[in-house]
Amino acid sequence: MKKSIQEQIFSQIKKEKIIPISAWYYRLMRIITWSILIVIVAISAFFGTFLLQDSIDFFRFREIGGSYIFIPGMIWGMILLVMAFAGVLIFRKTPTGYRYGFFRDIFIGTIIVIIFIFILRLTGIGSYVHSGLVNVAPNISDIIYQASSWNNPEGGRIAGTIMEINTDELVIRSLDGQVWKISTINAKIGSMTEISTNERVRIIGTIESSNVFTAKRILPWFGKGEGKSILKKNFIFSE
Repeated sequence: MKKSIQEQIFSQIKKEKIIPISAWYYRLMRIITWSILIVIVAISAFFGTFLLQDSIDFFRFREIGGSYIFIPGMIWGMILLVMAFAGVLIFRKTPTGYRYGFFRDIFIGTIIVIIFIFILRLTGIGSYVHSGLVNVAPNISDIIYQASSWNNPEGGRIAGTIMEINTDELVIRSLDGQVWKISTINAKIGSMTEISTNERVRIIGTIESSNVFTAKRILPWFGKGEGKSILKKNFIFSE
């Protein structure tokens, strides 16, 4: 007697000792997949914020700072491309992702990342994380951001660490180890610039005499950007 299709299937399963996979496995894999996608979106949003901040800083102060190679932008851009590629590949393996075209997936992902970049930028979280990343490895970040290009008082730019804060004056140790008195009477202070001891800053102005510099603008160190933050509080100076 010929076996039914159902009997043939069960017979084949028994013969090959196939073990059925629990529905919980697929639920768990779905949770893991979406968790990975959320992490990828978060990482992309942070690096997108870094790219936006560094782009604004680079093109605004490129000629003043003397930097003409946008190294940070290249690094953040490559990371974003890797994240985008990985995110789309993973998303297309979900029950939702495979239904749409490749470019539509990229478009949807881009919109989501842009929304998160806006949130990180508005709250200032992106700036604080960016600054923390820069401070983790200062020697490497100084190379990436070409900090040495700001060590040129004769050219109207100087950078260093704040040692003392006096009335209308700062005392800083420049990148080459010299101590400078910085007049801040008419200086415009960047909105994300924190004036406190041991804080690194960049200064645009004019040299007056030996180790005396008049500041026209005081900028935050690389990574903080100049965007306004709804979380920023207790800054000694504001623009």
